[in-house]
Amino acid sequence: TYNYSVTDANSCGPKTGSITIGQPTDITLNTPTHPAITCYGGTTTVTMTATGGTGTLTYTFNGVSNTTGTFTGIGAGTYNYSVTDANSCGPKTGSITITQPDALAITIDSTRNVSCNGGNNGAIYITVTGGVTPYVYEWSNVATSQDITGISADEYFVVVTDANNCTATSTTVTITQPLALSATTSSTNVK
Repeated sequence: TYNYSVTDANSCGPKTGSITIGQPTDITLNTPTHPAITCYGGTTTVTMTATGGTGTLTYTFNGVSNTTGTFTGIGAGTYNYSVTDANSCGPKTGSITITQPDALAITIDSTRNVSCNGGNNGAIYITVTGGVTPYVYEWSNVATSQDITGISADEYFVVVTDANNCTATSTTVTITQPLALSATTSSTNVK
C-alpha cells in the first residue's frame, strides 16, 4: 500500500491518496503422492497438487507436462518435478525417489538324485530372495514346503508367491535314478 501526493509550482495542494497493489498468492507445491510399487519392474501413478498462483497450474514430472497433475506408468527411480501458473510464475520444484521391492528370485542350492531305481529319496533345496515375505511355495508335485525331500525321479519346478502376490518360477530340475538292477543266470551241467 502506497501513499501519494501532488502539488503545483506554487505549492498548492497537496492532493493526497493511497493505492494498494495486489499480487497473487504464492504457489505452494505439495510433495507428490503415489501408491507403492508392489512388484519389481512394476509402475505406479504419481499425483501432484499445488495451490496459489494465477489461473491454471501446469505440472511437470520427469519432463512431461500437463494441467491435471496425474502421471501414469511411472517406474522406480528419482524424478524432478515442478509447477508454474498461467503467468509462468514459479517454478516451484522438487525431486522424489520412488522405490520398488527387490526382484523375487529362486536359487537352486542343491539336489539329491534317487539312489535306487524306483526309490523316493530324492531332494531339492532352494533359497528365495527379494520380494516381500512371507513366501508361498507351490511345487509341480503339489508340495508347499520351501524344500522338497522324499521325491522320486521326475522333473520338478516351483512357483513362489510373495506377500504382494508377485510370483517367480524356478528352472526345471531333473531328479534322476539309476537303471533298474537286473540279473541273469547261466548254468553249466556236471560232466
